[in-house]
Amino acid sequence: SSCVCTAKRDAAAIESRERTLNAAAEGKRNQLHKAMKGLEEASQRHAEVATAVATTQREHDAVAEEVERSREALEARQEQLQDRTPVERLRGGLRQLRRE
Repeated sequence: SSCVCTAKRDAAAIESRERTLNAAAEGKRNQLHKAMKGLEEASQRHAEVATAVATTQREHDAVAEEVERSREALEARQEQLQDRTPVERLRGGLRQLRRE
């Protein structure tokens, strides 16, 4: 009879331990699910930021190119003006005034 009691007690202890381990495993699965969801959301935010950075860089590059073209045009215009005599510059200015 004492063997039966010991066996029942052991079986109850094993079942209790199994329930405890199953609950802990479920808790770990939930933690993993939350962590994976957080990682997915962070990855999405990273992709959005990377896209915004790339767009900003393209816009910056376009502005820098426009600035460079403007600078080159200004330098070319200054060279043209320096190459002409004062009388030629006056005539050019008069022609431009007549066009306006």
